[in-house]
Amino acid sequence: MRYEMISADCHLDLCWLPQDLFTANAAAGLRDRMPHVVDSPKGPTWITKKGANLGFFCGMGSAGREYVPGRIHRADRMAETGLYADGKKGIRRLTDPELRLKDQDRDGVQAEVLYGILGATGRMNDGEAVVEVIRVYNEWLADFCSTHPERFAGLASIPNAPIDAAIAEVERVAKRGAVRGLDIANSPDLTPLWDSYWNPLWEVIQTSGLPLHFHTIGSRLPDDLQKLVHVGSDPSRAPADMSAEDRRASRIAFATHITGFQINMANILMAMIYGGVLERFPRLRVVLGEAGIGLEAPGVGDVPDGPGGREAPRRARRGQGDVGVGLPASRRGVAGLEGVHRARAGPPAGGCAPQDRLRQRCAALQLHVTRRLAGWRAGAGGRGEGPLTTTL
Repeated sequence: MRYEMISADCHLDLCWLPQDLFTANAAAGLRDRMPHVVDSPKGPTWITKKGANLGFFCGMGSAGREYVPGRIHRADRMAETGLYADGKKGIRRLTDPELRLKDQDRDGVQAEVLYGILGATGRMNDGEAVVEVIRVYNEWLADFCSTHPERFAGLASIPNAPIDAAIAEVERVAKRGAVRGLDIANSPDLTPLWDSYWNPLWEVIQTSGLPLHFHTIGSRLPDDLQKLVHVGSDPSRAPADMSAEDRRASRIAFATHITGFQINMANILMAMIYGGVLERFPRLRVVLGEAGIGLEAPGVGDVPDGPGGREAPRRARRGQGDVGVGLPASRRGVAGLEGVHRARAGPPAGGCAPQDRLRQRCAALQLHVTRRLAGWRAGAGGRGEGPLTTTL
């Protein structure tokens, strides 16, 4: 397969899955607590017995929202291809492998890394049922990706609690095969990743050899501010009696929140570094989804040397079109992220082939793994190197 462009952050959302997937495949004792579709005034809707609303069948985004023309540009672009109209007819273009290939070809994409349903399971408020939903989904995902393994790199969804369930699911999917990575549920109340609570899971993931993914969810906001952001993201949600001043404030609140959406992933990165996770589990590979290195690298530059270490100067190199941050030798190696591909992004420009531009940019990043992370004891290190990003 010749790869001209690989999309590293695509999604298979629960709302586009077969309507009977969970009720037909769950353990008998949990079947009545599974997500299922019922008719509603606005169309078929995913719900659970505990009252969770998981969005419209074939709805928009992970929340399965209603598509309203003119509100979201990217949704309008997808609607122009007939995506949502097909969904209303029961044509699941996103979760039918042959139809998804046609959309890949339409977009000029040869392969996708596929994140899963953790956004929806986080709204179920039923931990035991969530574990079963994830198991059923991962089985479906393995079959989906097996149809065209050179085009679909699926990430198995992994619950973040209880840890015994997470360990069991990692072991199960690794033995089952077909998936290309593990996506841990990221939530605002997540046990800090520097906590020893996670060590048994890190050990199992390291043994599996599969990359560990975290996808951004943004930061937690106080309830009153969250409501303001909710209105600001779509002004049509504003109540009739909302003042012009409050409407303007809602837009400011939303703009502030969405601008920092990716930066919040620095919490994941720093917890892994300061917690010494990569020292204890040196073969662990970590990927931060929707968290551009241009946003994360400045935080890495602030990682201190080990006790008594000399503060080496930062060597920052930024060129036009580059996201370049050079790090001193004692700070290089952001968590062992590895496996850059020579995927090309678009046609040649200025006489420089796209794969050469990508190679130059990767070189500019200077993210060579040295494992001399924060708190490393003098003389305890070694050197390991690897380029940055995910594997297909």
